[in-house]
Amino acid sequence: MLALWAGTVTGQESEPLAVLSTYTEAVAFDDDGNVYVSEPYSDTVSRITADGEVSAWAKTGAPNGHKVLPNGNHLLCDNTHAAVLLLDGHGTILRQAASECGDHPIRGPNDLTPDAAGGFYFTDPGIFPDSWEQPVGRVCYVGPNGESRVVLDGLAFPNGIVLEPGENRLLVAESKTERVVEYEVVRPGVVGSSQVLAEVMGDGITLDRDGNLYIANGRSGDVIVVDRAGTMFRTIPTGIGFVSNLAIGGAEQDWLYVSGSLNEWSGRAMDNVTRQGALARIQLTH
Repeated sequence: MLALWAGTVTGQESEPLAVLSTYTEAVAFDDDGNVYVSEPYSDTVSRITADGEVSAWAKTGAPNGHKVLPNGNHLLCDNTHAAVLLLDGHGTILRQAASECGDHPIRGPNDLTPDAAGGFYFTDPGIFPDSWEQPVGRVCYVGPNGESRVVLDGLAFPNGIVLEPGENRLLVAESKTERVVEYEVVRPGVVGSSQVLAEVMGDGITLDRDGNLYIANGRSGDVIVVDRAGTMFRTIPTGIGFVSNLAIGGAEQDWLYVSGSLNEWSGRAMDNVTRQGALARIQLTH
């Protein structure tokens, strides 16, 4: 069931947008003002128009990380396909943009971030919960020619990922170790030195126009904000029980959109969280 939100949000200047049938991930926007969220437990990518109309935009299997490209096509991580998919603006799958990470088959692609060269980075932690117990996660890069390579290996459930606008830093949320790590980008698909930017449990991550990092703190239902030096200076309650992913949008880049679930983490399995997905947005002040 897809429905407009009729409940109450308690976050700072929060605005509810939609309740969906299952847990949501991966907020993305197109140039027409539509917002997209993935529902990995119900095979659906849903679209919410500027007028608030909610509809199923694509059925792919188990969609997750999602970005809209400048040409109007979409990149989508999908666990059923064990691939990153390329879709057109109507939600039709055109092809697999990536099915391998170097010489390794993709196991469970999670999130992605494009670069200006026409390539993209994506995280491949494996399938939760099995891969949670082993540091087998990878960060991968696919160049504009379609060739893939391993950027990082042996990570403990790499999750959210974002490339800063200057493309000198790649930030990766490593969920199991509860940290966000900053990597120097030497050239597309190659990283050098690294440092822990924040010691916090992170799922999806995004940057604002000032370079501050917003971290979906998952089980707390909060978003943690960290400046470029790694200092945590703000906690934003989202008003939903479990926040999974986030993106900043709006004409002035002053709205924080959050996905996740109305239900809180039970402390055991994802069963409670996977019911009653949510999308909300919060007015940012700079």
